[in-house]
Amino acid sequence: MKMNIHGKALLFICAAGVSTSLLLGSMFFLGLKEAENLLDRQVVTLAGNITQEAENFAEDEVRKRMESVILQKAYYVEIFMQELEGDVAILAKSMTNLTQENSAASTYRIYDPRQENVRSGQLYFLAGASGGSPSPKALQSASIGDVMHRLAKSYEAAPMLFYIGSKDGWSLRMDFMSKPDELIVLPAEALTPAYDTRDRYWYKLGKEAVGKDVAEIIPIYASLGGETLLACVMPYEDADGFAGVVGISIAPVVLQQEIKKEVLTEDNISFLINPQGQIVLSSAKEGTFAPNRPDFDLRKTDNQALSQAAEDMIAGNNNSKRVQVDGEDCYLVYAHVGDKGWSYGELVKLEEVRSDAQFIGLSTKKELQELQGIAAPLLEKIRIYLFCAMGILLVVLFWVSWRWAKNFTRPFTELAEGMRRVAGGHFDEKIHISTGDEIEKLADSFNAMTDDLNVYMQELSEAQAKKAQAAAGLDVAIGIQKGLLPKAFPKSEKFSLFARMEPAKEVGGDFYDFYYLGKNRLVLTMASVDSSSHDMGKGIPAALFMAVAKNILRNCLNTSRGKNPAAALQQAMERLAEENVEKLSVNVFVGILDTGTGELSYANTSPTPALLCHGDDIEELTKREDVGELKQGRAVLAQGNVLFLYTDNVWSHSGADGSHLDLAWFQKTMAPIAAESAENITLTMEAAMKSYRQKSGQEGDIALMVLRWNG
Repeated sequence: MKMNIHGKALLFICAAGVSTSLLLGSMFFLGLKEAENLLDRQVVTLAGNITQEAENFAEDEVRKRMESVILQKAYYVEIFMQELEGDVAILAKSMTNLTQENSAASTYRIYDPRQENVRSGQLYFLAGASGGSPSPKALQSASIGDVMHRLAKSYEAAPMLFYIGSKDGWSLRMDFMSKPDELIVLPAEALTPAYDTRDRYWYKLGKEAVGKDVAEIIPIYASLGGETLLACVMPYEDADGFAGVVGISIAPVVLQQEIKKEVLTEDNISFLINPQGQIVLSSAKEGTFAPNRPDFDLRKTDNQALSQAAEDMIAGNNNSKRVQVDGEDCYLVYAHVGDKGWSYGELVKLEEVRSDAQFIGLSTKKELQELQGIAAPLLEKIRIYLFCAMGILLVVLFWVSWRWAKNFTRPFTELAEGMRRVAGGHFDEKIHISTGDEIEKLADSFNAMTDDLNVYMQELSEAQAKKAQAAAGLDVAIGIQKGLLPKAFPKSEKFSLFARMEPAKEVGGDFYDFYYLGKNRLVLTMASVDSSSHDMGKGIPAALFMAVAKNILRNCLNTSRGKNPAAALQQAMERLAEENVEKLSVNVFVGILDTGTGELSYANTSPTPALLCHGDDIEELTKREDVGELKQGRAVLAQGNVLFLYTDNVWSHSGADGSHLDLAWFQKTMAPIAAESAENITLTMEAAMKSYRQKSGQEGDIALMVLRWNG
């Protein structure tokens, strides 16, 4: 049986003798004092080093996470700008067509704010230097109001301003405010001959872009009560060449809401700068990153680190830098937006990053203080034994005392050496002491502490990984997907229309769309994103590809004016295939309904057919074959007919008995409700499908659209 410290002390008293007690006592006191001092120093050093290592690790993890999030946000902003540029291009092309057709004056009403009130969504005329009534060219261009109304439906932000500036000095405008009937309040100067549209900044910039065939995005300051608007302008032509400039200005509410997401705390700052170094958008209300300052250039700030970072941002680089703002250490993480010098960045305060790491340091210090609490009584007990031994052990030889002191203090030396190695970052270090007494318990406590340190570091790594996963998770993808779906359904006595979208756990990119081409031509779109790779066809890649596909489909159909949906759809598929490194594709049904006659022209690339219900009967409309040219179909809707569109995931779900949905199921389910409204039919079919797949669950996005023709 191993002896404890008390037994060893007694053995020493009996063996050493009185002759060496004074010398032996001195050596023991010196050794214990040095061990105690060494233990105190290592406690301080170990706690400080562990805290520093944890802080460095946390900072590196946050930097990596923010770089990934910033790239996603910058890409979202780029998509938003591309859609705005595409809509301005549509507006410019429409004006070019109107001015070159030499058609008669449009019947679309033009309001004159000099003589009557103008409200949101109404087209009005500013005469400028001419001071007179609308010119023949202005009257001929009035039908551009239909295009403005159609484009405005795809945006949720307000105010939103559409404007046409003629080379003759007059302008046509349409403002969409937050309220549908809100009164438009114009400055007094705009109603006088002194207001010449050719003197406006946006007109001059658009005129400089003649021949470039590209839209320019600029900030317009002090507009609408001092609010900054994001403007996109582009020239248009008539038979003689340059005829004027078209533009769209939008209050960037959608972008401002998006850039506030996925931040560590509300103290962090998100901002967007243009090629001139101006802060166009910012979550900060004041200070260095406050917006609405046309004369401020971030590249010329007195803060050298910020100035250099701004230069790097405008150069189109993606990077992260450590800067100091208002006396606080921060990380500035940024990524380029497009290829025109715009850049998006976020400022993260390091104090927020270090909080978790400092908690580990405090916990380590507490553990070490507990170790000191165990060692203190032990050292005090040893001192008492030594005082007793000095009175009776005077006969023991010097070499016995020296060797015994060395052997006795070896565990403390090993313990201090182990602390030094752990302080250097070797958290797997173990101390093996088998004395069978309190010293062995102290070593066991130290080993338990190193195990706890390993657990703390692993938990910190897992916590940072979860934060990074949450930042790039499905909330962003679902937000993009839902934000791109149309919100308002068209109202008509001849038909009712309703649609629903149910995203899956992993967003698949399914979507629906509807809008008018002209007055009586309603476009219906149902599409799903597909990929040869399961991972690439889900989540954020699918949602972003959905946004691009929706925009390209609209552009192709607008360009063809809906005369040949099959050709427009074929063109859209070819454009989507260009530089598609992710190998994503989209299955699409496009139908164009003449709301005057009920004639439906359609084309389909999906493997599943659309369904046309005639009372109790259901007809499958043409679906895409495996080979051959994409064909265009035609159908004439009769009173009471129901057109049912859906994405291909509907067929993939199985019932409780393992069977799949088929045409007979649709006929049985839809027949009793075919006479109801489109909304009731959609909701009833959705509930029936959920009940059918209750056992298997939803495996992908499901989108439904129902149009009931009233005749």
